[in-house]
Amino acid sequence: MTELRTHIAQHRAEVARLLEVDGHREIAEAYLRAGTPALKIAQLFAPLYVDLVTTE
Repeated sequence: MTELRTHIAQHRAEVARLLEVDGHREIAEAYLRAGTPALKIAQLFAPLYVDLVTTE
């Protein structure tokens, strides 16, 4: 997850630039203001993992 967060942070400016070039200035500005997303993927899949561990 750390790699994904790092990748998103590193490419944030480029994504915003491409949005602006494509005519989506408001979306680009909102994207830059939003900050780095909290992915929480581990927490989302934790119930599934617990179920698999307890059924084996």
